[in-house]
Amino acid sequence: MALPAWAEVPVALAQADAEALVLAARPSDQFEARGALAEVKHGLFGDTAPATLGRFVLLERLGSGGAGIVHAAYDPRLDRKVALKLLRADTRQPEEADASRSRLLHEARSAAKVVHPNVIVVYDAGVYHTEDVSTVTQPEAESLGGVYLVMEYVEGTTISGWLACETRHWKDVVRIFLAAGRGLASAHARGIVHGDFKPPNVMIGEDDRVRVLDFGLALAPEPSKRSDRCPDPDRVPRPGSQALGGGKLGARTRVMGTPAYLAPELLDGRPADERSDQFSFCAALYEGLYGVQAFPDATLRSADKSKYDVPRPPAGTPRVPGGLHRVLLRGMAPDPEARFVSLAEVLAQLEGAPRRRVVKISVLLILGLAAAGAIVCLGHQGRF
Repeated sequence: MALPAWAEVPVALAQADAEALVLAARPSDQFEARGALAEVKHGLFGDTAPATLGRFVLLERLGSGGAGIVHAAYDPRLDRKVALKLLRADTRQPEEADASRSRLLHEARSAAKVVHPNVIVVYDAGVYHTEDVSTVTQPEAESLGGVYLVMEYVEGTTISGWLACETRHWKDVVRIFLAAGRGLASAHARGIVHGDFKPPNVMIGEDDRVRVLDFGLALAPEPSKRSDRCPDPDRVPRPGSQALGGGKLGARTRVMGTPAYLAPELLDGRPADERSDQFSFCAALYEGLYGVQAFPDATLRSADKSKYDVPRPPAGTPRVPGGLHRVLLRGMAPDPEARFVSLAEVLAQLEGAPRRRVVKISVLLILGLAAAGAIVCLGHQGRF
């Protein structure tokens, strides 16, 4: 119903007041302010126009972190649901904003080149400015932005959520991590390093397919909290599962990543490479198998190698084959040169460790049977 002329001015003033209130509150950045204002307008005035970024229609916010936001979105051109990730450029120094955006865009395009069943598909990437998002009038002084990634939308949970739902058999844990490792190794084959591999950065879809997220994008936001819920709400998270994941390093340091999974050389200022990814992969797998972090005391303040002495698995944790444990110890060696040559070798060792255990047991059984047979034969010979 159309408003009478006398009511148009108060309504316009109310809209302006609502906009001013939302912007003054500054939820965390201008992008979130736009989404909040869209909800306010919808509730007050029945404004149903959705927020958009270019051609993408924003559906719901899935998660956010210190470096960006993840939205579920609709792509009308290709008629599909996607995940839209917005990475904020470092705009504390305006002269560095363009360089920051260029770096993020380069990393996003590199991630898009990794095509593998166990790697999240990146459909598109580009630069956005806050004024590109509809529904709010952007103050001239806040014309900031960053880089957006358009990725496949995956219904499922992260490895952290999957582990938290129930106690998993070590064979199932290794199966999931082997799939993630194959995705990570495929990136290494293209010269791309992840830099922040950890359980929350791996999704297990409802189709049971494992996908690694955020290649080369250590500034990526934390995954959606919803993605860590148990598929079955009646399941109770296992004890200690709240600690899975650890905390992310602050933006004030040049070292990006999560301390509990970072290789010590990264704290010495060396760049991430395949062997630092190998360290992170083995640290994450250790946590998946034993339910505790291998390096809970790893901090930014020190790259002291003594902090990287792997503790003994806590009492009461599931038994893991000794060969498997030894692979992890070598993959988490403080000295990069002491680790495996490549992650592909780690995966081969992980696949072979259980088989070696079976072979060893089989050989012992055969030897035992042979010895028993020899004793029986000797006994028969004595009777004759």
